Amino acid sequence: MGENGKISSLQLGYLIFTYLSGFATLYMLEIKMLGTDAWMSILFATLGSLLLLGILLYIQRQFPEQTIFEYTEQLVGKWIGKGFMIIFLYYCFELCMLTSKALTVFYTTAIMPKTPSYVFNLLIFIVTAYAAYLGLETIGRAAQIILPLAVISLTAVCVLIASLIDINPFLPMFQSSGKQIAYTSFSTYAFPFSKIIVFAAVFARVKDKKAVSRNSMIAIILAGIYFFSATYLTIGSIGPYLAEIKTYPFFTAISMVRIGDDIERFEIVSIGFWTMLVIFEGILALYVAMRCIQYLFSLPDTKWLHIPTALLLFGLSEKSFTNGSASIIEFDYTTYPYTSLIPSTIIPLVLLIMTILKKRAKK
Repeated sequence: MGENGKISSLQLGYLIFTYLSGFATLYMLEIKMLGTDAWMSILFATLGSLLLLGILLYIQRQFPEQTIFEYTEQLVGKWIGKGFMIIFLYYCFELCMLTSKALTVFYTTAIMPKTPSYVFNLLIFIVTAYAAYLGLETIGRAAQIILPLAVISLTAVCVLIASLIDINPFLPMFQSSGKQIAYTSFSTYAFPFSKIIVFAAVFARVKDKKAVSRNSMIAIILAGIYFFSATYLTIGSIGPYLAEIKTYPFFTAISMVRIGDDIERFEIVSIGFWTMLVIFEGILALYVAMRCIQYLFSLPDTKWLHIPTALLLFGLSEKSFTNGSASIIEFDYTTYPYTSLIPSTIIPLVLLIMTILKKRAKK
């Protein structure tokens, strides 16, 4: 079905890490909700993501050459399958709009406050639509080039921030209630870790399928380590109080970096690479959304739809989250975990049960 572009398992790993890591350090809601106990939610969410990956890969092994669109129809029937994919399409659109709006708000509040928001938002959607139009192979090659540079930049910043830390920022532990830890873990699993579901549309396009499991697991674990490290460095450098009240706590920590007496504003370099990582999330979400549209309407090609779809999402994004970061943070913590639950968790569980039942019926 659709585009026949292929990527290597290494490129898949790069894409997964890029996709999960970009947005994760923007608001750092875990710190705002749990303070020094934020690491617990990251640990539980990472384990949840690995479990979800295991479910997706088990199903994928039964249908090695099919994407989630195709094997869903085989497992639950045509009309239920299409219903599931409509929910999945909405989920991808939601990710596109949320990513673009959050990045736009960040730039218009923290970097260039005098620039109208629609300028950034439109530019992001133009880049996203063009990259998705070029296809999976191009997206994979771009990630293979950009990610190493971003990792080098962010690692250098993290090392410099670490030099400012004198005590263990995760002490004292267990200051939050079990209910708070459970809900924040659920929220962290929902965003960013359950977003791994979109790769159910990509696994079949990987050349060396034997390495898919290994590279995907490594990418998720590394994303969890990165998120954990960012949390540790943020609390350790600016303190738990500032980390909780600042809108962008990790970038507040990065802004403290100095090299000697002359080199300041080193965070601009890191923000540039981080922006690329965030945009990759929108690119992959739009790419998968277009594949989903192609399946739902049995279209031979969707290249002509990229620009109209991007413009539609741009318009919706501009009218969404009108209170800026406050609206996005509230949505991420109170609404998104529930709206994402069906496409990212319930549908995979239903497909897993049907896969097991059909496998047993064949014996």
